[in-house]
Amino acid sequence: MMKLGILGSIGSGKSTISEYIAEKEGIILFEEKFKDNPFLELFYEAIGRGEKGEEHIYPLQMWFFNGYDKEAMMRKGLAEYIVDAGCIAGLAFTTCQVNHGEMSKEIGMLYQTTWIQNFLEKDLIDRECNYFVLDREVDDLMYMIKMRGRDYEANMPRTYISELRQAYLSLPKRLTPYGVKIQVVTIKPGTSIEGVAELIMEKM
Repeated sequence: MMKLGILGSIGSGKSTISEYIAEKEGIILFEEKFKDNPFLELFYEAIGRGEKGEEHIYPLQMWFFNGYDKEAMMRKGLAEYIVDAGCIAGLAFTTCQVNHGEMSKEIGMLYQTTWIQNFLEKDLIDRECNYFVLDREVDDLMYMIKMRGRDYEANMPRTYISELRQAYLSLPKRLTPYGVKIQVVTIKPGTSIEGVAELIMEKM
């Protein structure tokens, strides 16, 4: 039985490795629907211009939140699957917004309390799933973002990427007490997709 959750900052390679493992192992992939979120591009463009993008944060987060709910219900009862990002990403994303200044501490606390009540206390996070945070150094993340060539990500501030990375790295400490199995996989620059997959399987 293989249940995997792949997490990580923008540019960490989570979608690429999720697709690779899903195809190699022949298991269902639940993809992150970021391309369908009409507010994400607007938010990234705003912070790329040095703005806060506050007007986009709430609808952006609520769009993902509703999707997380539906996805969690779809995964219930499945013996094998791999999920790219998923609901845990929302917790890291909100932490980053608070620490980087796009979201007030009060709104961030409200969102995180709602998240805990909705996903942890209602058992919508599968405790049998093994979650992995793909971690790269900030310079490597910035390089990976540049290489994939999405215009709306072109001017992402280094400080934002650094905060997002730290938010993901905080997840094991925050979620392990709730019985969530989550580990960090450190990726060196130049590591192949096959190499990343091997690092993940070694920790299973």
